[in-house]
Amino acid sequence: MTGEADIVGRAIGLLKAFFRANRHLQSTVLDEAFEGFEKDPRGLLKPDAEPDTFVVDCVTRLLGFGCTDGHRHSLSRLLTVIREQYLGASPPPDYVELPRLLDVDCALPTRDEERAYLEALIEREEARAQLYSPLSASAQAAPESRVAPLLAPWEGHKDIALLLHRPRPAAGEQDQPGDAGTREYHDILAAFDHVPQAALLGAPGAGKSTTLRKLAVDMARRALKDPDAALPLLASLGFWSGDEDLEGFLAQQLPDIGFAAAALAQRRRLILLLDGLNEVPTARRAKKAKQIQVYRRRLPEKTPFIVSCREDDYVGELKLDLDSLSLEPLTPQRVRTVLHHWLPDAAEHMAPGSADRLFWQLAGDERLAGVLQTWLDAGATEEEFWTVSDPGEQKQAYGQTSGAEDVLWREHVPNPRSLLRLAANPFLLTMFYVTWLQNGGALPRNRGELFSGFIDSLLSREGLIHRDPDTDEVQRDERGEALLFGLGEVAALMQRVRDPSDHRGDDESGDADVLTVLPRTEVDAALDTGQKGAGAALLKIAEDASLLEGGAEIRFRHQLLQEHFRCRVHEGAVAGRRHRRLLVLAG
Repeated sequence: MTGEADIVGRAIGLLKAFFRANRHLQSTVLDEAFEGFEKDPRGLLKPDAEPDTFVVDCVTRLLGFGCTDGHRHSLSRLLTVIREQYLGASPPPDYVELPRLLDVDCALPTRDEERAYLEALIEREEARAQLYSPLSASAQAAPESRVAPLLAPWEGHKDIALLLHRPRPAAGEQDQPGDAGTREYHDILAAFDHVPQAALLGAPGAGKSTTLRKLAVDMARRALKDPDAALPLLASLGFWSGDEDLEGFLAQQLPDIGFAAAALAQRRRLILLLDGLNEVPTARRAKKAKQIQVYRRRLPEKTPFIVSCREDDYVGELKLDLDSLSLEPLTPQRVRTVLHHWLPDAAEHMAPGSADRLFWQLAGDERLAGVLQTWLDAGATEEEFWTVSDPGEQKQAYGQTSGAEDVLWREHVPNPRSLLRLAANPFLLTMFYVTWLQNGGALPRNRGELFSGFIDSLLSREGLIHRDPDTDEVQRDERGEALLFGLGEVAALMQRVRDPSDHRGDDESGDADVLTVLPRTEVDAALDTGQKGAGAALLKIAEDASLLEGGAEIRFRHQLLQEHFRCRVHEGAVAGRRHRRLLVLAG
């Protein structure tokens, strides 16, 4: 142990001072420190000896005994009991410092504990990924459209997700304008190797959580093979609603490994991945962002550390002293690459060309494929096809296209209501794919229909939606209708309930104050239909359908889902008020 002679001398000094004044407590303190523990060193000690002899023997033997239960050093536990039980509010500093030094080695997990944690992480995160992968959402909902086994979104493709690395300004410098100093990466592993400390930024649904989970799983697989590799600790900050500091939150959120974060960092074996900084309750953001900053600076230099946040929220008190990795929207070319990845021409039960057909449906008209080919044949690039503001800007192509082709381009490519613009968001692109399969090759007309169709596909997977064999209509059963109504109530409750520590007036409330988690008991009550156990049963269904997630605290699986259900409630309230006004006028 580093500095063992120094620790011995300081511990002996503390304990001699205490036991010379409290010899009658020698047996009592040992019992309080070790009684009931599986690893109990009391049999090695002689509590009836003279205080000085007892102390020297005690320190020597406990150092040799080492760790006891709960990943604590036996001498640390003895010092801690004395400090907490007998010394009051201002003990000598060594009663705090020595346990911290002694516990470093004991706080490390065993290799068996590491394996158990890593295997559980891989199993849990891969299961979560599959909940929203196109195959899992569509296979049971539309067995007639079953496709060959496809990889989950982004898996194995380094050219789909684009990350832009923007270095943080040096001390005293301002943010650089535009893309000065940026670097592109097409793979999170490559980005992580070059930028191990960063804020991962993106729009809602851009893939921040998916990216962190992929990184965590890849790092976990590496650590399973190499006992010296760093361990990924992935925690969702949306659940950090209490008053505990970040260290306490990690221990609480990750009970199998979180206690060891500091010790792993000292051994250069920690990768800390914090998801959803913007989901921290609004009134606590400044305090918790500062705690994150302080915790990171306490870690050894260059400890891998990534925190994700919505890009628009990463300002003011939430902006950390970190480089940024920004997830960029998918270009039309990348959207097509994704669809070909999901729907290869060799896919079983799918007609060749399905990926291109879906892509051009998203773009607005399948005839646009011919227009693009004319542009390419004329020497234009596909990037120009999607980015110029008018065909006339590309002289080569403009000289070869017909008037009808130019009209078709102007009608669809710059159209702000184009579904292809929504498909630039990975989460929404996945929804399009699922609903397209579910609906036999038909696309929803707008974002509202997109979410409704996607949610119905998830409910269908849980047996809450059935197709009428006579009319071919899709109908939700009573539980499905009750669940959708209840989820609206949960979203509305998150809108209404304010953080108790937020003392601002109602006139300052807004979307920024919306909670993202609620106690499980409150969600259960919001889903309750009046029948015994109905709330708990619907909550279980919502979790199985991957609409809600959590433990003691519950949140929507994705914030875009929370916003969708909140809008449903708002639109229903507006429609209700309009209907009541019409009744009054009619009366």
